[in-house]
Amino acid sequence: MNKENETRLSKLTGDNQENLTYSDLCFLLKNDKKLRGLIPGILEDKDDKPPDIKPTPAAPAQPPSSVNVPAQQSLQQMLAPEWELLELVQSDAELKKDFLGDHNESDERQLVRLIAMAAQWNTVELLWDKLAARCKAKKEPATQKERGILDGCLKIYNITLTSNKATLTPVECDVKYNCEQYDRVDGKGDYIEKVLLPGIINASGLLCKKQLIVTNPPSESHLWQGFFSSK
Repeated sequence: MNKENETRLSKLTGDNQENLTYSDLCFLLKNDKKLRGLIPGILEDKDDKPPDIKPTPAAPAQPPSSVNVPAQQSLQQMLAPEWELLELVQSDAELKKDFLGDHNESDERQLVRLIAMAAQWNTVELLWDKLAARCKAKKEPATQKERGILDGCLKIYNITLTSNKATLTPVECDVKYNCEQYDRVDGKGDYIEKVLLPGIINASGLLCKKQLIVTNPPSESHLWQGFFSSK
């Protein structure tokens, strides 16, 4: 060590030294044997070692859901009438076989099949014919379940239309029989006693299926109405 460095080292290690620069510290580490002797002890001091922190394992990544839950719930609510229609068809053995077949499918797949079938006009007409055959055989009105199936299928078909809709004819009782509007299943009178099955008016406004009705002879009130109307 030259004389200049010796002088610098003496000043830096003196008692009056207060502020050391980075250059001074490097100089001391290189040239001060006493300071260099302290370094191994500092490195071996366990209390000065930083704490051993183990990294927290990352949570396993969850696969993204293929269907947004709120959107799925909204779709279920939107298709509630179609789900109800499917349950009605499934509860009718004959109609279930005709419209859903013998396929071993999930309810979701059967719903798609039912909607695809009901969206066709010939399916609506075929369904009406089957229900009409039942009513004629029993001479009784269609059940609430049968009416629900017919109404539900007609609503699905109407979704395919952009303007006019097909409708069921209004049920009218105690009115005079007209062969152009009604199909009499039983009875000998001229007045409608009950409607077994409503007819169908297509999207063009034409009556394509007549109401099935049962007639009775005119009541006393009808006779009086006819008497006064003839005056």
